Amino acid sequence: MYGRKNPTAPETGAVAAGGLGVTPPDTAKQYTYVKRFRWTGMGGVDYWIAYCPTCEEIVPPVSSRRSRRGTHGEDYWVHEHQLVFIKLWSSNSGRRAVSADEGVLEELKEQAEFLWCILRFPPDLVKKELRTLLSGEGGGIDER
Repeated sequence: MYGRKNPTAPETGAVAAGGLGVTPPDTAKQYTYVKRFRWTGMGGVDYWIAYCPTCEEIVPPVSSRRSRRGTHGEDYWVHEHQLVFIKLWSSNSGRRAVSADEGVLEELKEQAEFLWCILRFPPDLVKKELRTLLSGEGGGIDER
């Protein structure tokens, strides 16, 4: 469906337990998430950032699948706690927006909106700055 197969990505359909090369422990429950990825050459973006409220950290995807040109695909997360997501969206005309699931820290959502919509940072840099904000290391961007 998306071109070349990624050997670390699961086959079509729902992600089966252990389907990502991750063997879940028998005693712990694993939560699995699949989110669509879009990055057109004209500025259109659908980019998801996973946040674990229990661990209070940004969780990277364990695997991803992309089209041959890398413009569309899916990202996969497996984590021992339930995750909430921040979505960075951009249209081909350049409009940008941020949406967040319930449970995302308000400070985190506001910082993502500032970095994505106002400063127009690329998604990877937004994720890096949010991780820095959560770790308390400082050195992040401050709007004041």
